[in-house]
Amino acid sequence: MPELVRDENYGRVVDYWNKYAQKNNEGKDVNDETRLGVALSFWKKEQPTRALELIDRYLQGEEIPKYSAMALDMALGIYVDEQAWSKVTALVNLAKDKWKLDPKQKVHIEYAQAMAYENLGETERSTPLLGWLGFKSAFAPVFACLCHVLHGQVFHEEERAEEGFRICAGSVSHAP
Repeated sequence: MPELVRDENYGRVVDYWNKYAQKNNEGKDVNDETRLGVALSFWKKEQPTRALELIDRYLQGEEIPKYSAMALDMALGIYVDEQAWSKVTALVNLAKDKWKLDPKQKVHIEYAQAMAYENLGETERSTPLLGWLGFKSAFAPVFACLCHVLHGQVFHEEERAEEGFRICAGSVSHAP
């Protein structure tokens, strides 16, 4: 199956899985690579609930090296697609509290968390995250522009434009 996933033949993966799982204990004993490939295929074939069911074991408490990170990225992608912002924040908090995260992945998940806080109306929580991300990220110049636009809008709505511009200017000045 890995070659079908690499070839982005997600429909065939889903078909094979549905036939295999019915005959083999719902696929509980399949290896991790295959499980994640099948989950990706379900997500790409617009069946996110099935994808989340398959990766759930990697998102519980203790980190499973390599696979929890992959499952985390997939789950966050699904939650962002579904605009399930509370699930985004809960999952990011779990990962930050219990797992050893790659620095690049940490930037990505904190961006997802900041976006979730924005969408939950918790700008007091998103603002410091976005400011930090603006100068820590490898995308700092682009991110600083995004930060500027987003915070300009948020702070304008809250009649705190000066504070928004100060934070965004700090992001730009710390860009590499």
